[in-house]
Amino acid sequence: IENTIKDKIASLKTLTEKTDLKSYGKEFQVKVLKLIIQDKSFGFKILPILKREYFSDIYVRGIYEVVNAYIEKYNRTPTLDNVNVMLQDTFENIKPYQLVIKVMDDVGLEDRDFVIENINNFCFKKHAEIEIAKIQQKIKLGKFEEAQTLSFDLFKFNTNNSTKILFLKEHYKMVFDENKVIN
Repeated sequence: IENTIKDKIASLKTLTEKTDLKSYGKEFQVKVLKLIIQDKSFGFKILPILKREYFSDIYVRGIYEVVNAYIEKYNRTPTLDNVNVMLQDTFENIKPYQLVIKVMDDVGLEDRDFVIENINNFCFKKHAEIEIAKIQQKIKLGKFEEAQTLSFDLFKFNTNNSTKILFLKEHYKMVFDENKVIN
């Protein structure tokens, strides 16, 4: 069973190759921030997984931090004016941040669906990566029931890419089949 578990986990790791948003480019990252500001439900969905270090540009990171802090504090998304005020309160040299805000204000979202799909996939991969590490640890400790619970919780994670969820689910069903665990 140990080899079967290792094989399945190794195949699942191929889902988590991208570790940051650099490969998507700065404009994509700015669009993600703009969508978070414009769409509260979108922001609340991805912010628990999205982290500062996933953004490649230091100024985009700063704006992400301000937007995230605003949402945590007020339970709503900020306007660009709110972001500007918070930037002034947070950073000494705000000119580079204001340039990113200008880009964010000017950038179009004609490809909104593309941005949403790709950031959802990225967030699912990051979530899966974290959960797989937890599952691996539980398996190493022989806590198969806890590992099974974690794995099925992963399948409940909301994403537009149900094919990957089914892929994970089928592999985990094989790993956690009661007869195989007992044997």
